[in-house]
Amino acid sequence: MFAAIGRHASKSYLENDVANTTIKFIVRTLKVMKDEIEKSQLPNELRNYLAIKKQLESQRDFLLRDNPNLDDLILNDLQDILVDFKDVETEPDRHIVVWGQ
Repeated sequence: MFAAIGRHASKSYLENDVANTTIKFIVRTLKVMKDEIEKSQLPNELRNYLAIKKQLESQRDFLLRDNPNLDDLILNDLQDILVDFKDVETEPDRHIVVWGQ
């Protein structure tokens, strides 16, 4: 997923305007994708929905790891988006073979 670019850019978030703009663009894009799936495509797009959530969580974690003193609106935006995800039920993975003990 193209969101990996944001994780690499997080090291330069505070010093580089391009990295800053890139991360903000990626977060906005993932939010739009999340909103579109919520409108009409759940549960058909459940895997993508959950993948978007993981990408946003990862972006937040990388920003905090690479910028420990970061106090920026992007963190508030990420938190607001993450809190807004719907609780969805996932089916257990049926491709797992349970071995005896």
